Amino acid sequence: MLTQEANYLGIYTRLALMARLCASSAKSAIVCAVGGIVDNLKIERKKAVMFICSIVYVLAIPPMINFKIFVPWDLTFGSGMQALGSLLAVITTAWCIKRSESLKELSEGRTKPFPLFLYWWMRIVVPSAILFVGVNWLLESVFNINIFG
Repeated sequence: MLTQEANYLGIYTRLALMARLCASSAKSAIVCAVGGIVDNLKIERKKAVMFICSIVYVLAIPPMINFKIFVPWDLTFGSGMQALGSLLAVITTAWCIKRSESLKELSEGRTKPFPLFLYWWMRIVVPSAILFVGVNWLLESVFNINIFG
């Protein structure tokens, strides 16, 4: 039978691992946002980090104060924004960047050029599928309409 100290050590270890995983996820998300701000707005990295962290802190205050805000925000930012972010990334790559530049970037690091049919697949099918998933999430989670039974 485990002693109480060993049990506490196990709980502490699990909590420490979970905190480490959360911290590494948050760091990855912030690095992307900071990189975009530094590249596009040409400001110092330190100022960009402070700016992003300030926005995250301010947006985190309402769910900390009122739990009724947490669930809808979690659904919106946790589920809905994933579909929206993916859709924007695919549309930007396939529709907003010149085809030659996009194919050059997609072919980087490959011995053969990026297949043209995959470019068109990325232009038509992938955004449609992501849009379908996003609309399905919106109907089910926000409007409580279940289209698949």
